[in-house]
Amino acid sequence: LRPHSLHPVLLFAETEAARTEAIAYLRQGSADGALVVTTHPADPLPARIADTGVPAVLFARPALPVPLSYVD
Repeated sequence: LRPHSLHPVLLFAETEAARTEAIAYLRQGSADGALVVTTHPADPLPARIADTGVPAVLFARPALPVPLSYVD
């Protein structure tokens, strides 16, 4: 990715404050998209990311339906 001036950024969103910070990061246009890895079925982050309109893909099928693509 670096030869194309693309840099992966890793964010941990384990708390509500961290989730809010991650959503703000996406909303301000700091990322072109998101790959979401979550292991908690009730995690609200996938739905919140879907609400931003930022392209995103979930790593694993979500427990609750969200309008995002996923890879099983």
